[in-house]
Amino acid sequence: MSLPEDLNMAALPKQPYNSPRLMKWFYCTHRVGSSLALLPYWAIKYALGKRPRPSWSLKETLLIDFTRRVSAICDQAGVQHAVRDPTKEPKRDELKETRFEWVPGISGETCCGVLDDEEVKPLEKVGTFIWERAEDVRADYSMLNGKTPHADDEAMSSLSFQPSIVGGEGGDLVGIYLHGGGYTHFSAHEHAQTSIIPRRLMQYDYFAAIHAVEYRMLPDSPFPAAVQDAVAVYVHLVRSGVPANKIVVIGDSAGGNIALAVARWVRDHRQVPAPGGLLLLSPWCDPSRCFPDCMHSYVPRPNPEDYLADAPAARRLLVTSLLGNKPHEYLSSPYLSPASSFGPHGSFDEFPPTFIHYGDAERLIDEIEALVCGMKRDRVDVDVEKTPDAVHDVLMVRFWNENVRTHIYRRICGWLDGVVKRAGGSGRSRAGSRASPTNSSGGPVASTSGSHSSRGGSNLRRGSVTVTAAAAADGEPNSAGGETKLRPNGTHAAAHGHSPPLGVISVPEGDPQDEMEQVSGAGR
Repeated sequence: MSLPEDLNMAALPKQPYNSPRLMKWFYCTHRVGSSLALLPYWAIKYALGKRPRPSWSLKETLLIDFTRRVSAICDQAGVQHAVRDPTKEPKRDELKETRFEWVPGISGETCCGVLDDEEVKPLEKVGTFIWERAEDVRADYSMLNGKTPHADDEAMSSLSFQPSIVGGEGGDLVGIYLHGGGYTHFSAHEHAQTSIIPRRLMQYDYFAAIHAVEYRMLPDSPFPAAVQDAVAVYVHLVRSGVPANKIVVIGDSAGGNIALAVARWVRDHRQVPAPGGLLLLSPWCDPSRCFPDCMHSYVPRPNPEDYLADAPAARRLLVTSLLGNKPHEYLSSPYLSPASSFGPHGSFDEFPPTFIHYGDAERLIDEIEALVCGMKRDRVDVDVEKTPDAVHDVLMVRFWNENVRTHIYRRICGWLDGVVKRAGGSGRSRAGSRASPTNSSGGPVASTSGSHSSRGGSNLRRGSVTVTAAAAADGEPNSAGGETKLRPNGTHAAAHGHSPPLGVISVPEGDPQDEMEQVSGAGR
């Protein structure tokens, strides 16, 4: 069974997205209120009884239960949170850590293959929020001077676009960040919850810049709208002079789904070189897994203790919106569900080196492990980190054990070293120092994760942006109980006439190991 080919999704009622706002408000207020009322009961229950995962703290257990309940409420009510209009430019005074830039959308011969869709047309311009280094760290980077868009983008030749940063020597990578949120929540704005990931990655001095793409969302923009927007940013950077092997495409959850589609389109059509790497964090890589035969045959996902809700009706609405006017069979396309039955042999041939992180307590574990198997079968250089008892997209979960998150970032830094070396850099920090993680007694850190790779440890990079603790990188309270504040770099603000792109936290010079909290031993 499949959706009729002539079905016009735009003409169908998009319940519950278009439900009256008053009804949504009443429903959500009632359900959230009842959830808050249940917190004392849950606290007593989990303090005295068995928790879903023995290693979870009481705080983690309570907040995961509460988050799961709120997630189900949002899904059932069709409430979208922390979203913004991708066609609107933010006010300049909103931005304290990033700057906003328009890039030309795809057109001409670039709009080909899966991107050439009769129902979904590419935008003329795509917005990005750019995280940059402080001025004194990136003083040796040249800025392109308003380079004319590629000849294929003739329709955009009359528009003016801001220049993009070019990757330089050593560890000067350029990231493209695609945020998660199930294609329905969050945005690329620096205030969005998902911005915790590019903000923290910038602390380690591997990236000259990270371009967070403000891609189009559901229910108004079905597949391939988000992929069109992401490809536009990638093509723009490459054609502006950024070496492709210094670009890392980063995606968490639904953003990982988009990142995989971008890599596939680049490989299939070869209009631009492949990126230097894919960094996938709990990627949603098989939307077809819950609906293998038709939209009415639902297969529940594992790990009900995760905070992701799993209501069949809400999942059906999400996947139907993602398909748009396309039949059900399209759901198994490798562009939408690359991990579906591992894909055909060779499905991942010539994919760039990839780092995948996921937790063994998350809903997406089966499809992520299928993705890993498919990549290994096709001999992709894939580095995998599986964290015991971690929930979905744990790097975005602010209340999660900071030692666990710190260890994951150390593993990511180790993988980024390899990307830098393959791109022709030294893989070393500007100070030339390499720090090995140690525990409080000075010995090597015992991993809290089940790694599928034997690659070596990472170096913590020291630039003009440093951190006193890993929690400080997220703007969370410090160990003394006070709130860590970012100190703006006024020099950069004066030079560019806008708010500073990145705050600076100063620490005394010393052992680079002091820049982050130490990871505790196994047994969390």
